[in-house]
Amino acid sequence: MSEKPDFSKCIELINKDGGYAVLAHPGYQFKKESNEILKHENDYKSKLSLAKQIGLWGIEMHSYESIEESDALNKIFHRFAFECGLKLTYGSDFHGENDRNTRQLGCVNGDFAGFIR
Repeated sequence: MSEKPDFSKCIELINKDGGYAVLAHPGYQFKKESNEILKHENDYKSKLSLAKQIGLWGIEMHSYESIEESDALNKIFHRFAFECGLKLTYGSDFHGENDRNTRQLGCVNGDFAGFIR
């Protein structure tokens, strides 16, 4: 079994390969609970700022189980990204039809000017 690289090594390798290091699904660390995220806001933003210093480029705006949950969590992470100087990525995270998925392909859209380093 191989060892997984640590967070900073992952960021380093992504950047070395010309990629964009993005924190995916940021709400899962706190079980997608807005109150828990906000309770630990200063610690979370401190870690995001440190990650930016080592090369994190952005945060993913994510489609969680419901539109209401997605909107609440994404508003929090949008603000965190802005305050920490990080970029945002967007997507439907659509993996096909299923009973849990209330989002559909194409339901998330907006202007995209391209990636900016």
